[in-house]
Amino acid sequence: MNVLFVGQHAKILNEENGIAHRHSLTFENASIHDNSMAVLRLDALQKIFLDAYEIPTLKLAIQSMLQEALPNEGCIVFGDPSELCVNATLRALMDASALIGCVFIYPVGMSALDMRKELSSLILELKRKEIPTYLARNPVAFFETFEPNLEALVYGLENREIPNVDVEYLCGKGAHKIHSR
Repeated sequence: MNVLFVGQHAKILNEENGIAHRHSLTFENASIHDNSMAVLRLDALQKIFLDAYEIPTLKLAIQSMLQEALPNEGCIVFGDPSELCVNATLRALMDASALIGCVFIYPVGMSALDMRKELSSLILELKRKEIPTYLARNPVAFFETFEPNLEALVYGLENREIPNVDVEYLCGKGAHKIHSR
């Protein structure tokens, strides 16, 4: 099983807290200053150039990237659901039946307000597919519980129990058992 940090918010959180993880998926905008294209990057090794920052385009790129890098393995995803990259990753993994669970990092800024329709659609899809889904309102405190690695969290998601009070259950089959540490 793989732990996948997706998007800029998850990347910043990881850099600030030094969270031990195996994979990071980020989107980098195109730059008119150096004439570069937009890039979807998995860790530091793989990258795909993209024409547009839209869910269908991202989803196709993510499907091919993850199929090559993480074949036949389930994933637990961490990310801000207001980022299109996170939304597309979750949809790609659900289509491949490879999403074991997800923890939403509390959305930052006003972009979350602009994405209410897309977020509700995503949460309904996660609920319909019975994917254990949680919300970490205070991500720094949430991840401090699992230092120096995320094995306890991975075990908790596999067994439908999260040993932490800094997380809220959103949806998913039998995933609402949350224990304080």
